[in-house]
Amino acid sequence: MALGATVLSVPISKREQDRMEKRQVLGAVSSVVNTVNTLATTVNTAQTAITSAVAANAEVAISANLAQVVTALQTAQTAVQGQLAGAATSITSATATALQNTLTQLRTIASGLQTTLDEIEAATDLVITQEAAAIRSALTGVLTPISNFASVARVSGLISGLLTSLTSLLGGLVTDIRNIIAAI
Repeated sequence: MALGATVLSVPISKREQDRMEKRQVLGAVSSVVNTVNTLATTVNTAQTAITSAVAANAEVAISANLAQVVTALQTAQTAVQGQLAGAATSITSATATALQNTLTQLRTIASGLQTTLDEIEAATDLVITQEAAAIRSALTGVLTPISNFASVARVSGLISGLLTSLTSLLGGLVTDIRNIIAAI
């Protein structure tokens, strides 16, 4: 007599499916917050180095540190895309107002940063303006997957605090980049 495996299929209730989806969204947003937090730390480090470089009138060091910010933003973009991809594809219900409001705040922050970058591009030498343009491009790359996620994700009140944290972190990041630009 041969032994065979029998697979039992147990249907998952709608409530349990909703819970699983919420956990997946929570995990994705939490990962994004961590990525942006790491990004903010990198920008803080670059800001300190740039302040020293400005004091020493070392344009090469300033440019190198701006390039570090660009690299950090590009790394965050890749991470954010990966972190949100799975959650976005598994959730098919309507978008939530809370996420849309948060994304509006993020776009406002990005718009303010772009205005600041316009000013530096108009006022400084070519190497630094190229870095400022790269920062603008990379920041857009970080925000785009978050916007794409919003178009398909269902969000409950459980993650509104995480989204607030993400907005706060990005706001701090923009302040750090503005401080870098002001130091030049």
